Amino acid sequence: MYSFVSKLALLGVASAALSTAASAADIRTFAFAYQGQFTPDGQVDRQILDGSASNLTSSGVVQSTLDHPYSVSQWQYDGSESLISWHPTSTAIGGSGVLKAGVTSSLDAWLSDVDDGSMPNYFSVQAQTSFSDTFTVGGDAAFVSFAFEIDGDSYLEGDGTTAGLVLFGDLDVPYFAPQGWTDTILSTKLLPVIDGQVDLSLVLDASITHDLRSLTPGNYLGGGGYVDYLNTLKLTKVTGFSDETGSNEVAVNSLTGADGFNYARTLAGVTPLAAAPEPASWAMMVAGFGLLGAAMRRRTTVSFA
Repeated sequence: MYSFVSKLALLGVASAALSTAASAADIRTFAFAYQGQFTPDGQVDRQILDGSASNLTSSGVVQSTLDHPYSVSQWQYDGSESLISWHPTSTAIGGSGVLKAGVTSSLDAWLSDVDDGSMPNYFSVQAQTSFSDTFTVGGDAAFVSFAFEIDGDSYLEGDGTTAGLVLFGDLDVPYFAPQGWTDTILSTKLLPVIDGQVDLSLVLDASITHDLRSLTPGNYLGGGGYVDYLNTLKLTKVTGFSDETGSNEVAVNSLTGADGFNYARTLAGVTPLAAAPEPASWAMMVAGFGLLGAAMRRRTTVSFA
């Protein structure tokens, strides 16, 4: 049976769990595909074909996935047919310290000799994941900078097929990954630590676009490719600074997300220090040892014949 003190302790743990659950990292993912027309002024009039979105206030993984073959055909008055067959896939994954976004796409298009221009000439598949959290920073850092490792690959074929992977948010400038990129280390700008806390927000976006404007009636155009999302982006290090010049590094002793996630367990270069007990805690420990000793002295010795 739980003692009164034990019940109070359990109540405190439950209350703490509820409070941390109410203020967790904001993780959102989106996966969608759309078609559209280019207007004379170069803008895109697009229509969402299919997609999914999810968001969760948690340190857990959030995933949105789209895998939807699509085809559109247009019969002309003389019985000829224009046909576009397209298979987009999209996956966006978000979690504490990890963002992954990737797409694959293959498209085959045929326009009849008498195409009237009503067929879509723009197809795109996109995956986007975002992450924002408020960190509690242990130590005397006035500013911090987060470092990330971005890793992946891309491959494209066919005229009019382009791909992009961009990271933006609390960076000095958005990062655009070139085709066939390899490991790259990125850092955020210096973020101020206010009352022991710092905010971080990042968005990772991957896309493949098929531009069919070069396709003329009576001809075929095909293309495809992928932007790999395996291990796309992960948080690797945080560095503390004493001022906004970024010239004087100071130790970051701990790094904890709003939901209690301990980033120091996974970050290179961040070693959490064991917290020294407060004076009041020392007093309670001493008193506890005293009570334990008194209880042991009062124990009755039992002898067996």
